[in-house]
Amino acid sequence: MGTVGERIEKVRKDLGMSMTSFANIIGVSNSGIINNWEKGRAEPSIKHLCAIAEAGNKTLDWLLRGEISYTGNAGEEIQITEHILFLYDDNEKLKKENEKLKRDLGSILSAAQKVEGLGYSKVADNHEKYSDDKRMSEQTE
Repeated sequence: MGTVGERIEKVRKDLGMSMTSFANIIGVSNSGIINNWEKGRAEPSIKHLCAIAEAGNKTLDWLLRGEISYTGNAGEEIQITEHILFLYDDNEKLKKENEKLKRDLGSILSAAQKVEGLGYSKVADNHEKYSDDKRMSEQTE
């Protein structure tokens, strides 16, 4: 099996499932997403890759690379998968918190504009510096 999409299709067909049924068990909204993955037009997130691997009783290594190079026991693989899912969920929470902080900062800056004699330009300059520093730190991660 050459591609991730072909391996996803194999898992689904080995389970004897339609795209719609498969979409339901791995948590995607419609069969078109499955079709796009299988045809290589899109790639699933790590969360969905883990769900596919679990549904098909496959390893992530097999799903991603088409081979099994992992020689540990299944319990260790499950722990690794759970850790990956934890990191994914944690990252999603951090993204949401970051968006909330950006909105809050925007509200603060808007309020600062309305306050007479505050020297808004200094506040705005600090916000731009924070945004530039944030972008730089995201690029280095």
